[in-house]
Amino acid sequence: MTGRIVLLGATGYTGDLVLHALLRRGIKPVLAGRNRAAARALAEQAGGLEFAVADASDTASITALVSPGDVLITTVGPFERFGYPVAEAAALAGAHYIDSTGEVGFVRELQGRLHGIARANGSIMLPAFGYDYVPGVLAGTLAALPGPQADRRVHPAGDRPARRTRCRRT
Repeated sequence: MTGRIVLLGATGYTGDLVLHALLRRGIKPVLAGRNRAAARALAEQAGGLEFAVADASDTASITALVSPGDVLITTVGPFERFGYPVAEAAALAGAHYIDSTGEVGFVRELQGRLHGIARANGSIMLPAFGYDYVPGVLAGTLAALPGPQADRRVHPAGDRPARRTRCRRT
């Protein structure tokens, strides 16, 4: 078990945000992307980080990148197009998987396709761990915590995906 953090898509906008958040915390990820020159330049700019070339559309390429116990963070979207090979590679390799998707259909399909494989290989899958979902889930959880008001309940606005997380408080 290696326990590395591998950031796929670091040269993009969201990848850059994730990279700098990791660096501020003293975490030095392995940078991965399809463009060797861009990955190398970013790795040097970030203080001499390790980098690798990998293609998000090629499961074998990603599987070769990660090992059991690694954490694979991917910001490469759209996830309906590029997400499945990356998630499948993590599940097959026993690496943990985190993505930044906001695509509800992708999350649902990912669970259906890969839950059994990931579980069998010890991989934890955390899709939609980005700006679209985490704040809403956190706000709902905080609203539901016991507090000074006698009755706090969170009621989803509906069971259909919405453009924004919606809850009503009673």
